[in-house]
Amino acid sequence: EDMIKLNPQDSDTAKAFLTDATQNNLTGNYNETITSINKKDGLKINFNNGSWALIRPSGTEPVIRIYTESEIEENATTIMEQTKNLLISSLEHKQ
Repeated sequence: EDMIKLNPQDSDTAKAFLTDATQNNLTGNYNETITSINKKDGLKINFNNGSWALIRPSGTEPVIRIYTESEIEENATTIMEQTKNLLISSLEHKQ
């Protein structure tokens, strides 16, 4: 688990990123192939090797939490870094 702290002005941008994300516009940001996304409890990105990332805004704090899981710890770490970079880039481009 990791998190990105949000400034008040970033909160709407982050929520829009999660709402607007599609498999097509996420492809190319990860080393692994995205097999599906699910927006039920945030944004869950599933990969071809069984790994996944879940991006979720906190309901009580100005943060976005990122969870990753993989059978290989190095894959989970890489996916975490790629997800954080994607979110940070998204917030920077909206400013």
